[in-house]
Amino acid sequence: MSQKITVLASIKTKPGKENAFRDALATVMHHTHEEKGCLHYSIHQNVDRPDEFATVERWQVRADLDAHMQTPHFTAFAKQMPDLIVAPPKIDVLFQLEEGRHPLSHLEK
Repeated sequence: MSQKITVLASIKTKPGKENAFRDALATVMHHTHEEKGCLHYSIHQNVDRPDEFATVERWQVRADLDAHMQTPHFTAFAKQMPDLIVAPPKIDVLFQLEEGRHPLSHLEK
């Protein structure tokens, strides 16, 4: 049985690079949504510290994530990162144990 993969990444940008980082990451996100096995990819910015970002990715299987890391849009983004961030991102790759839904989640729009 294959397990779904979740990737959580925390990134801190260099001063004044927030917009450039967000734009570059948004480009990666839009391309990634078209990839085999991508279930979810979202970008988040810290409310109190706008130089801190997080991404949440969901993948059908680990092989799909591994293939993503070799795509032209991801490798181009990786080359830009040293100019935009203060340190390597903190990345956690997790496998999903369980998933639940709030009983009223179908009412959200």
